Amino acid sequence: MRNVRDAPPAAASERAILGRVPAQVNELRGGVVLLLLALVVGAGALRLPGIEDRPMHHDEALNSIFVQQLWERGEYEYSPLRFHGPSLTYLTMPFVWASPAETYAATTELTYRVLPALLGVGLVLLTFGLASGLGQGAALAATALCALSPAMVFYSRYYIHEMPLVAFTFLAIVSGWQLLARLSAGLPAWSWALGLGASLGLMHATKETFVIALAAAGLGLAANVRR
Repeated sequence: MRNVRDAPPAAASERAILGRVPAQVNELRGGVVLLLLALVVGAGALRLPGIEDRPMHHDEALNSIFVQQLWERGEYEYSPLRFHGPSLTYLTMPFVWASPAETYAATTELTYRVLPALLGVGLVLLTFGLASGLGQGAALAATALCALSPAMVFYSRYYIHEMPLVAFTFLAIVSGWQLLARLSAGLPAWSWALGLGASLGLMHATKETFVIALAAAGLGLAANVRR
């Protein structure tokens, strides 16, 4: 408490918010949990049904060829001049193995699009991970907007790198916030540290433009510290 009283008003407020994070995790009411579940189910209902109906865009088809090369020949060749990172290709492989397809020709749009669709649903749940900072009401509103957003729905049904990059970026934000919160409260934070490291690595392995998100986050953090 001494540190909070002695700190400038802005810093004291931030520390107070951080200190409430672990407690608020345990304060979720049944109604909030049910609403979150409803939003997640609704997000899935918008993203998954009929996902295989639309013919593949040429970018999607090109990404599927990289899966074919990895599946049939065990090869993946990265080209920074033409393509993005390997995470989309490698993360698709479990869905290929789980499908009934025995050859690349037997795979379908569903084989590939289910990955970004599930990441889009996961992003909806991740949004509530900032409830301790935003407040539960604001976090629920943001979660609902994420679930219903036409852009989020569209890219969740599209086999390209955008949805994985957004999901991994938001996972880094939530992990970083929770890490700072637990360190401030003197609680173990190794799991969130691992989550932050893993999400940053996945961002790097997804798309070169991840540096823009890192730069923006760094500038925001620096401005917050200076305040």
